[in-house]
Amino acid sequence: MMKQGSLFWAPDGSPRFPIVTLVSILPLIYTGHYHWAFTALFATFLTACCNAMDDLDMETKTDIRLNVMSPEDIVHELEKATGAEADRTTIAATGLRQLSQKYHKQSTKLTNQPIPSVRKDQIQRLEELALLSQQAAYLALHQCPHDDTVVAGAISLLALLAKHEAVRERHVQQADVYGLDVPLRCIRDALERAQESNSDVEQLNECERFNDMSVAQQQAELQRKACLWLGALAGGLNDLVVQEGGLQILLSAAGWYRNHSEVVNWALWAMFELCQDNVKRKAALVELNGVTCILQAMETTVTESVEVARHGLAIIFDIMRTDPQEFIVLDGPLIDMHKVKNAALIAGIHSICLAAMKSYSDKAEIMMLGQALLVGTSYGGEIPTFTGPNVHERLK
Repeated sequence: MMKQGSLFWAPDGSPRFPIVTLVSILPLIYTGHYHWAFTALFATFLTACCNAMDDLDMETKTDIRLNVMSPEDIVHELEKATGAEADRTTIAATGLRQLSQKYHKQSTKLTNQPIPSVRKDQIQRLEELALLSQQAAYLALHQCPHDDTVVAGAISLLALLAKHEAVRERHVQQADVYGLDVPLRCIRDALERAQESNSDVEQLNECERFNDMSVAQQQAELQRKACLWLGALAGGLNDLVVQEGGLQILLSAAGWYRNHSEVVNWALWAMFELCQDNVKRKAALVELNGVTCILQAMETTVTESVEVARHGLAIIFDIMRTDPQEFIVLDGPLIDMHKVKNAALIAGIHSICLAAMKSYSDKAEIMMLGQALLVGTSYGGEIPTFTGPNVHERLK
């Protein structure tokens, strides 16, 4: 972004040096002094570029500088960022964004290549970039743990890296440095700041850049990215996420932003990814009053987002369909299914299922989940029916 003024006129209206040299070119050409005219043109271009750089804000200058750096140099910049807090924040946020772009570009290029043509050195370079990016994310979280812009950038980068095997191994094998506790603590603190400010949350769709969002939008977007990251850790790190308190963070985010369909959707998706078909993790979710929290989060957004309906009903169904005998462990019942169903009824499972089924009556999976939950919780009213095309019509 440039300040007021232009390349040729200062903000106070006075002319800048490039306008003087530019005006002098015409008489030089007219008198045949082409060499001097060319020199004046070059001086105009050079000073205009200098003025343009001077007029750029700190963030844009840093973005341009880091864009031409290697990933190793960007990490080095983060390591030596010890100046004023504003400068550290700018370097951290910009560095994380540049690393995200570099990793996304390189991984996309590798993914689009035919498998036989992928070389070992390409895979190795991508792994090195992933590990450097993970290092940068943790550096930024340690340096600026209370800055929402930096925390959001770090969590977004970690979500991008979450499926890379080398990154996942570090979370486990080098937990003292790359444990989940550091980002989870930053996410938890960010939610507490959002709750203290108690700002109204607006929709995020109108802003492409994080810095262009309002404070409330930034806080909501941070939690959405956190949910995305936690869900992406599923498929190997599920138990670790649950042990480190990831489910509580997801429930808290969904509860606080229950009017925000994007946050609720990704929180429900992450919970489903982490807990599906695993008795102990489902038990941990229930112990956190998860059934009630999930239904309360769905209540205001289930008719706004088909994904909220799909993920929310899927989680509740996965819990409800579990054989009570599976919840029995050596030290007694892990879950009392009677209490679970009672909690669901109190939280309004019938009205939520009906609202979802009426809003998305053409979605077969939502209708099947809703019907199963209504029957399983002894609903006595009329159950909506599927209105979409049946199998025979699809085949025609």
